[in-house]
Amino acid sequence: MVRKSFKEVLRSLPPEGLYLGRRNALFLAEKGGLIYPVAIIPKGEGTILKVQRGGHFLDQASLAGLLLSIAGRLEGEVIQSTIPARLHSKPIPPQYVTPRVWLEKGGIRGLLGEVGPLLVEIGFGNGEFLERLVGPGRRVVGIELSNWSIRRTLNRLRGKDSYVILKAPGAWALQWLFPEESVNSLFILFPYPWPKKPARRMIQAPFLDTVAQVLVEGGEIVLATDHAEYAGEIESLFRQSPLFQKSSPPAELNTKYLRKWTSQGLRIYKMAYRKVGRVCREKGETLLCYPLEVSISHPQALWEGFSPWGCPLPQGGYFKVEDCLYCPARRALLFITVLQDPDLCLHHHFLLWDNGVIDILPTWGEVVTPPLAWSIKRLSSWLS
Repeated sequence: MVRKSFKEVLRSLPPEGLYLGRRNALFLAEKGGLIYPVAIIPKGEGTILKVQRGGHFLDQASLAGLLLSIAGRLEGEVIQSTIPARLHSKPIPPQYVTPRVWLEKGGIRGLLGEVGPLLVEIGFGNGEFLERLVGPGRRVVGIELSNWSIRRTLNRLRGKDSYVILKAPGAWALQWLFPEESVNSLFILFPYPWPKKPARRMIQAPFLDTVAQVLVEGGEIVLATDHAEYAGEIESLFRQSPLFQKSSPPAELNTKYLRKWTSQGLRIYKMAYRKVGRVCREKGETLLCYPLEVSISHPQALWEGFSPWGCPLPQGGYFKVEDCLYCPARRALLFITVLQDPDLCLHHHFLLWDNGVIDILPTWGEVVTPPLAWSIKRLSSWLS
């Protein structure tokens, strides 16, 4: 937070990167070829600067430097900060990838080749179990969303190879980024049970189809939880599925959470299921960019008269445009959207340039899957 009024901050920033909202603003800061959306929020006599989430925000020192450089440009006193006093920038290992980098490098075959079994862990926490998976002759992928977990695990695995750390939601990544019948073993250890919101649990009926799609014939999914009700639900789902057969879980599943819950006297439920059937699901084409042209002559008028808009998705869920911001210098609009499909909730920023082209702002969700492509077309029709 800087001791400078909201209007003074807006006047001090380059206008070509400034998008105005009704009560706040967004500044698109460029650093190292990447774009960082910085929210500008008025608060009393000061102004809050806050970097919004994104897949390439792994280097906290670089991020802190970006915010401090903006604050310095504003010549305003920093009166409150959540940035640690000592941060040292570390090079990000090439094993860390976002979905866009994953596809640009040729997916799992381009990153790790085709030799050796492919082992995948979703939600690896501090990386303790993932580290034990990494070894000669194996290809290993860890999927995680937490920057803290990713940084800690990359430090733990320094000096090792034949692994990739992918920042993405687990179910989403399996569905859109992995080829059919490519994974030998999938590990999901102590997923969050969502006791008050069970509908948000990862392991549900549609997820079983996704798992069966990516596992090789005879491939195995291994699970563990301390939550009795969640364990019962998982067992019921797999028991009813003709695609899986119960098998014996590995004896060694030691993790930080297993030790924690065991020390508290809680029962640990270990489960394993082997794939015995096949499922084919049309995935459509995964795109890296999806510009669309629309006919719009008065972007400022659209911004001034904007109200939230949404539409249902064909396969369930919805797409909603929550807010609209305007850049007078570029006569461009920025739409903040949310896409809720049956498995996942994703947030995106879309740019509508003055030439009538809609493009997507690169954040971790920069890969355009068929449901998102369909939503962009509906957005285009709505704008026209």
